[in-house]
Amino acid sequence: MPRKPASAKGSEADPLYLRIGPCRYELRTVANLAQQHGCTGRQDYNAQRIDIDATCSGMARLQTIWHEALHGIYDGAGVPGAKQNEQMIDAAATGILNVLVDNPWLVDEIASYAR
Repeated sequence: MPRKPASAKGSEADPLYLRIGPCRYELRTVANLAQQHGCTGRQDYNAQRIDIDATCSGMARLQTIWHEALHGIYDGAGVPGAKQNEQMIDAAATGILNVLVDNPWLVDEIASYAR
């Protein structure tokens, strides 16, 4: 599957996917998510879907994707949502993103292992 640029947002006609363990999440850009649900992202393990608010862009969008991916990782490990600490997940998402942005060589090294 060809890589899309980081600026890719996905659409119903051309969705993006994010593999988390054995799960393949559809990554969707959704209008009014923040207004309707009070959040810029949400993850649904059963539907294998991650929604990101359409107004979320740039680093905020990437941080939100990492935040929701971490929820997917914890769900896949059997940690129920009620036990997932939002502050810890947010700190980890921000930290992971910052490490990858500040160390682009690491991204290249990780990409060398891509399937």
